[in-house]
Amino acid sequence: MFQASHLNCLIFIFWITLLASCSQPAPIDSSLLSGKWKLLEATRSGQKSRSLEGAYLNFLKDSVQSNILGDTALYSYQLDQRTINQKSNPEIKYLIEDINQDSLVLTSTIMEIDFTFLFLKTKE
Repeated sequence: MFQASHLNCLIFIFWITLLASCSQPAPIDSSLLSGKWKLLEATRSGQKSRSLEGAYLNFLKDSVQSNILGDTALYSYQLDQRTINQKSNPEIKYLIEDINQDSLVLTSTIMEIDFTFLFLKTKE
């Protein structure tokens, strides 16, 4: 027979497993990404960055138009759960921290520098 301590241990393991499985963020609905997002604010290594003023992302059906790397270019991308994999050189992986109809918060490491981006959806 199980002793009370064994039963308590099993119950504890069950709850930890249940809580761990619930903590995974839900995948992003790709339709939320669609459209043009203009950069409102960016931080580079925790400091506000002005060098990215005028930056934007424009998510089309199967590509993204962007000027974050300098010149405006069209890149293919994949959305995997909460990660946007932009097929550029260098390849950029954006983690979607938050998204709604009006705003998008992304984090990324580009050329070994940590960035946080706050974008607003445009009506264009």
